Amino acid sequence: LINNIGDGLAEPVGVRFGRHKYTTTALYYKGKFCNGKFTRSFEGSACVYVMSVVVIAANYSTFSTNRFWLTIVLLPILMTVGEATAPHTNDGPFLALIGCSFLTAVLSM
Repeated sequence: LINNIGDGLAEPVGVRFGRHKYTTTALYYKGKFCNGKFTRSFEGSACVYVMSVVVIAANYSTFSTNRFWLTIVLLPILMTVGEATAPHTNDGPFLALIGCSFLTAVLSM
């Protein structure tokens, strides 16, 4: 849900409200790896953070108290940094890997 909703809303939020830009590269662009310059906004990335908190809070009953607090503190930061640093157009798989890996580790503790 974080990946679908948070990352799905990040682009329209960034396009509409994004005032603070930063650049990223694509994984593969014009025949070269890690090539090209593409802009993202901090406002769009903040959307991933906010939606991460909302989705985790909505699933409170899934976690024990300690696991909930660990998840709500760390996962939004990991997902936001992952979205911000992932290659252009390939942030979905990176976010899935980060989120699923983290939740697997936390829920198996």
